[in-house]
Amino acid sequence: MRRNDCRLCKSKDLQMFLQLGPQPLAGKFLKPEQLNETEEFYALDVFFCKNCKLVQVLDIVPKETLFSEYFYAPHTLLSKHFTSYANEIVKEFNLNEKSLVVEIGSNIGMMLKPFKELGVPAVGVEPAQNIAAMANELGLETVNDFFNEKVAKEIVRQKGKADLIIANNVFAHIDNLDEILLGVKALLKPNGVFVFENHYLLDTLEKVQYDDVYHEHLCYYSLLPIIPFFQKYGMTVFDAKKINTHGGSIRVYCSNSAKLILPSIKQLLDAEKKAGLDILETFVAFGKKVQNNKIEVYQLLHSLKSQGKSIIGYGAPARGNTLLNYCKIDSGLLDYIIDDSPLRQGKYTPGTHIPIVSVDQFRSQQPDYAFLLAWGGYTESILQKEQKFIEKGGKFIIPLPETKIVP
Repeated sequence: MRRNDCRLCKSKDLQMFLQLGPQPLAGKFLKPEQLNETEEFYALDVFFCKNCKLVQVLDIVPKETLFSEYFYAPHTLLSKHFTSYANEIVKEFNLNEKSLVVEIGSNIGMMLKPFKELGVPAVGVEPAQNIAAMANELGLETVNDFFNEKVAKEIVRQKGKADLIIANNVFAHIDNLDEILLGVKALLKPNGVFVFENHYLLDTLEKVQYDDVYHEHLCYYSLLPIIPFFQKYGMTVFDAKKINTHGGSIRVYCSNSAKLILPSIKQLLDAEKKAGLDILETFVAFGKKVQNNKIEVYQLLHSLKSQGKSIIGYGAPARGNTLLNYCKIDSGLLDYIIDDSPLRQGKYTPGTHIPIVSVDQFRSQQPDYAFLLAWGGYTESILQKEQKFIEKGGKFIIPLPETKIVP
């Protein structure tokens, strides 16, 4: 269905500034036997709320369709991030063996694990049955359900109230945010803290990261709309930090009680206003940059292919499927895509039907070019990792923020 109002402030004063669809579901990688089945495509249009300034997708795919089975597990490079994050937050809020941490959308438990190692009790809530099963097999307690007020109250009944609730890269996935906040309020102690990380709209615009837009990501956050939304529930946004994950993210700290608001809030709000995140014209200009990138990427790949060059895709993140489908890149342009995740190997990209294989094929065949789909936040580490490919004459194509060939 398509909403006709803003999911935060309920205003109907919305303006579309970017059309990327129709698109398949970015995370629905296909098994070989599914290639001949009819795929569902959905509109992927992005809107700006003139009232509260939230950027959002209004076409909603049922959450059961998106998340009941899932093929995303955090990249191993994120393991260090979550370990550091857990250590930092345990010290910051004096958590110990008597505390309770609950993670919404905990996936395979990559952040539950460091909490457990630090001796802090932690429970995950994960809707994907296959992923929740993996986490529980690893000894990381995970409730297989969508987080809501009912689930929150059941955790309270069994474990008591939480000192800390965290949500990493899931808060943007939720259509009914009021339901989530009711659950947070029911579960969190009066002096408890809710912390969430998500892609940061400021980075999305500055780096032209339109590949971050897909049906799982319903909202693209800045502090401008977040602060009044939490105020509605009697919660204070008291701190925020820019972090480097996923090509640029923000970590937001919200208190269930009055807290001293740290200078970071004013600093980021000032930066958002300076970048024009509060005016429609900024996003209209962004839409034009996206259209230009589509032309540049397609023309480059088509030119190289016409010269007889071999090109493969490097990394198969869900976000890459937005770029592939929008730019009309299929198996005629990319021979295959390599990815470390066994969850994706042997499958095909949705819509474009490019086969996904292990890195061994890349190592043995030495293609001319590797099109870096996993560019967001990982470019430098990948280039360092693939020095042998580069030394043998291989080159990487970086699609965003500007299309370029390195070295």
